[in-house]
Amino acid sequence: IQAHAQVRTVLGQAVTIDESDRWIGLYGATPPVGDGILTDFAQRQASRQLVLFPSVVVRRDAYEEVGGFCTLFNHVADWDMWFRLGQLAPVAFVPRPYALCRFHSESDTSLQKVSGSNIRECYFVIIANLARRCEWAPVAQEQPWRSHLAAYAETTAWQLDSQNCIEGRFNQARWAWMLEPNIRRSIMLMKSWLKYRLMARGSSGKH
Repeated sequence: IQAHAQVRTVLGQAVTIDESDRWIGLYGATPPVGDGILTDFAQRQASRQLVLFPSVVVRRDAYEEVGGFCTLFNHVADWDMWFRLGQLAPVAFVPRPYALCRFHSESDTSLQKVSGSNIRECYFVIIANLARRCEWAPVAQEQPWRSHLAAYAETTAWQLDSQNCIEGRFNQARWAWMLEPNIRRSIMLMKSWLKYRLMARGSSGKH
């Protein structure tokens, strides 16, 4: 911060941990070599979340200048904020992680995965970010970020299936298919729907 007076946001990687305090991964962009400025941050942040909130330091006047957090979002309010801060001023990146971020089954993110609203908000924040950067492009040029988001939804669907969360599997599989339809995902969606309907019928039969 002292070395770069123009910087108003400093980011870093975060070590992700589980409910038992076990280190399970490292999240975030690769730190830049040299002066620590991530020159293409806003461009990359537009279509992908590059940082977790515990590893962000922002000057208060920067928050005020960009207008505060957007209350229209529940899941991606931080993604939207970091993007707007990246458009406001250069962003610096520290060379090593200083933060831990816990993932657990009772978190808001975990609950939104069941409904699929996490993917829906990711989709809309990307559309909004690209519009703010005036990067509207033909559908064919949207393929990289749509593919990335569809793959994330598909992976999440299988994770929820392993936890016997059939509703979550169906909702994530549906988003994966809508973002990037193919035969494999069509079959996955159909099977997910059948499992979900059978589960719903079984639950209603118990009453």
